[in-house]
Amino acid sequence: MTKSIRVGIADDHDILRQTMAKLLQSEENISVVIEAAHGQELLDKMVDEPVDVVILDLNMPVMDGRSTLKSLGRIETARRPSVIILSMYDSPDHIRKYVSMGANAFLSKGCEYPALVRAIKDVHTNGYHFNQQVSRQLVSDIIRNSRKDSNLVIDSPLSERETEILRLICQQKTSQEISKILRISQRTVENHRLRISKKTGAKTSIGLLIYAMRNGLTDIESL
Repeated sequence: MTKSIRVGIADDHDILRQTMAKLLQSEENISVVIEAAHGQELLDKMVDEPVDVVILDLNMPVMDGRSTLKSLGRIETARRPSVIILSMYDSPDHIRKYVSMGANAFLSKGCEYPALVRAIKDVHTNGYHFNQQVSRQLVSDIIRNSRKDSNLVIDSPLSERETEILRLICQQKTSQEISKILRISQRTVENHRLRISKKTGAKTSIGLLIYAMRNGLTDIESL
């Protein structure tokens, strides 16, 4: 039996949030475990209800999406949920800012419902989701234009096995797929991934992409 993806929704529009939750709850392998009207409520509820994926509105009272995204980024890697930003504003600069801050996907509030379901499954499986707004080219631009004083440590020594796993992560392979390809246990893959994150300073899969591309371990065409 496939484990359900535990989802938290933070949006101050009650009807939108409740409708979204009701629709997602009917999906196979998705379970909405938190509904919150602002970021602080989401974080408070996450103390007792860990989630895999957060759907985050940006304009909320008490704690907005930007502050919430920063707080989620401080959660230890093993417990940190993937974050899908859901916003009315989808200009390239706006998207670039939030993806650079650690968002795993960015969707317009005008997107069709199946696109949201696909994004939830993608960020849970791969750590990121590409769509019309967050294209491979936009991610490439983020990587090229990222600040030199980024938290990502360049040339941190990765072992041969860690480098191999990092390349597979960048190819959107899941831990289960990597374990089969390399003939090692899934737990071993997860342990390697944690060590890779610590060595590179990358907090998200987008961060791992940035590290890999800066160090010539992958390129945008392979994604």
